Amino acid sequence: MAEETPSLHIDTDWKKQAQEEKRKLAEEEQKKAAQAPPPPRAGGPAQEGPMTGRRGKGGRELPPASLGALVNSLMTQSLFYLG
Repeated sequence: MAEETPSLHIDTDWKKQAQEEKRKLAEEEQKKAAQAPPPPRAGGPAQEGPMTGRRGKGGRELPPASLGALVNSLMTQSLFYLG
């Protein structure tokens, strides 16, 4: 008696359909972005763009985000609470 191995059937139609849906959604997002007016800026002139010249309370410039700054902040808080 010969053993029959099940044949592997891969349906690639769903992949094509998913890619087509992704493409359509991307096109719709681009159309919405082109039609929508730019959002109003919150915070007024004291706060600038997300990466350039941000100012915190009191008008001082915030340091750039980095791992060293995070570790320094956590260490300072820990030492403060430990006394």
